[in-house]
Amino acid sequence: MEGSFQKSCWGVTFRALMGFAGVMCLAYLFGTI
Repeated sequence: MEGSFQKSCWGVTFRALMGFAGVMCLAYLFGTI
């Protein structure tokens, strides 16, 4: 149980980082246009 909780926690952190990176990339692209 503890292992699955840790895995899901990592999954959420990874998705949050990916989303943040995507937003920053879009902001950079629209900022340069």
